[in-house]
Amino acid sequence: MAAQNPYSAGADSPENGYFTLSLSVELNGENDAGGMASSEQDVERVRFTFETFITMFTTLVCVVGNSLVLIVAARTTAFDNFNRCYIFSLTTADLFLGLFVTPFCMFNSIYNLWIFNSDIFCCVEAYLMALFIMVSMISMAFIIVDHYVAVRKPDRYSVMMSFNRSLCWIVLTWVIATSFCCPPLFSLQKALYLKEAFLCLIDGRQQQTYFLTVTFMVTLPTAVAVLVTSRYLFTPAFKDQKQFYQRVYDHFSERSWNYYISFVITAMFFVTWLPFTVVRVVLSLRGGDGESNIPPEIHFYCTWLGLSNCFSKFIVYICMSPQFRQGLREVCELQGGRRGYAVCQGCTASESSFDSFDPDVITVPPPRK
Repeated sequence: MAAQNPYSAGADSPENGYFTLSLSVELNGENDAGGMASSEQDVERVRFTFETFITMFTTLVCVVGNSLVLIVAARTTAFDNFNRCYIFSLTTADLFLGLFVTPFCMFNSIYNLWIFNSDIFCCVEAYLMALFIMVSMISMAFIIVDHYVAVRKPDRYSVMMSFNRSLCWIVLTWVIATSFCCPPLFSLQKALYLKEAFLCLIDGRQQQTYFLTVTFMVTLPTAVAVLVTSRYLFTPAFKDQKQFYQRVYDHFSERSWNYYISFVITAMFFVTWLPFTVVRVVLSLRGGDGESNIPPEIHFYCTWLGLSNCFSKFIVYICMSPQFRQGLREVCELQGGRRGYAVCQGCTASESSFDSFDPDVITVPPPRK
């Protein structure tokens, strides 16, 4: 009597470019008549494909890129004109996605089956993926709303977006995301192992009520907030405000450009996850009957296009933010960095500021961010 992995990819599938052999193990621990437990056949099952390379590359760049963003945000002034509470929340969610979700997909892609042989592990992976994506989406919305308030109402920004208030919003975000993602984890329904993409997902066909609740209470309000605050970027009032900052608030003038950066990051999030969402909605409406009509490659590339968003922010910062590039050079010690940096800005001061002090000149400090 043999036990077979319930999450295996199935029979040999030449459509995927390689073959899969399933293990057949007797309950008493002895090999069956076919001798399927030999080490030579285990080697036959291992395949390093282009899909495996995609999973490894995404995991590596996600972990390294988000770790560098956290270090630059903590040790340099590159994110002076960002709200660091939201930056830390967004980057931490993306880093956890690369630490606790995508690494297991590498092993699944090598063997082309679910190798962990556990329904609970699959449910936990689906739960963590939904949790980190939801936190990332809400944190990005908070960042762009923060820029909107800073540019539109600079005189009230220090009150509306104070550190304590921002920290409370972030804690509330993680609590809400954890609470919304708990029902699929503790329900009696099993998670869906998407063998074409080598990862577990929450099965939307069996939990449509849950997905409708998440859509109308979390996703839709977040998307509306992003659209309303992003529209201000393309108005004449924003151009006038930008010129005003460049003339009066020199230290604060970077806010307008960082506003653009946050808009690009948010737009990339929705664009990268749109193909995956469309595919899953189509399959859900068809009740699973149309799954065979969609090639496996479409499932894989749509899913991992969305997962690539976990490191796309690092690339945007490098391409669009001179302050981030400067902070990255200082962290990597490619040039002499300024001393006196701390997580809380203003706690320390560099020696150059005291050397250049002139008691006969009155200096007006920059406004609070």
